[in-house]
Amino acid sequence: IFSWYSGSDGVKVGRNSTIENSFIKVNDDAIKMYNSNLVIRNNVLWQMTKGAAFQFGWQTVVTVRNVKVSNIDVIHSDAFTDYFKAERSDNQPYLRSSKAVFSCMGILNSEISEVVFDGVRVEDKGLLRLIGMRLVSYGPGDRYWGNLKPDSRKMISGIAFRNIEVAKAPYKQNFLYANKGGSISNISFENFSVNGVKSRGTWDMTSVIDGAGFTAVENVSNIFFID
Repeated sequence: IFSWYSGSDGVKVGRNSTIENSFIKVNDDAIKMYNSNLVIRNNVLWQMTKGAAFQFGWQTVVTVRNVKVSNIDVIHSDAFTDYFKAERSDNQPYLRSSKAVFSCMGILNSEISEVVFDGVRVEDKGLLRLIGMRLVSYGPGDRYWGNLKPDSRKMISGIAFRNIEVAKAPYKQNFLYANKGGSISNISFENFSVNGVKSRGTWDMTSVIDGAGFTAVENVSNIFFID
């Protein structure tokens, strides 16, 4: 699948579907994981400038369970900036997730759980951001990619990253962020390596611009690293 037009997504499939043996180079989200019981395997992705390689949700209202992703090569990333409203996002990094390899731009009254990534190789040595997942609510009048219902339920739980190889530390930090009605929990990293060095904690997931590497903000709990 090829598309250079800005805003061109790759693949979104229904429940109980399989995406396999494909090459995807599109100028928005390559694979949208918006339904349950998906198998995504043996694919090669080229991330362009606008979207993510894997998108969990973009203000979607959907419950997703049981997604298995395996044997994926992200061979290149063209992303160079993650949000155009720099005056707002510089001190709010949770706004800047749309161009991470693994991204969530919000879900509404929904939950995502039981997702396994096993065998993902990110080969680009100039990667902008690897992980950017957020579940946020803002007050009335704030239009910046937020849910205006602070009491709505938004949950991500039980995401496993296994056998992940990243060629070089990303330029900007990885993050998990959830506030008000949102929560992110039980995120595990098993045999996760950057530049050939295995990460054993969030402090090992460095980034080029600030060295911090990983930020977990507000309602985030139970992040595990497993040898």
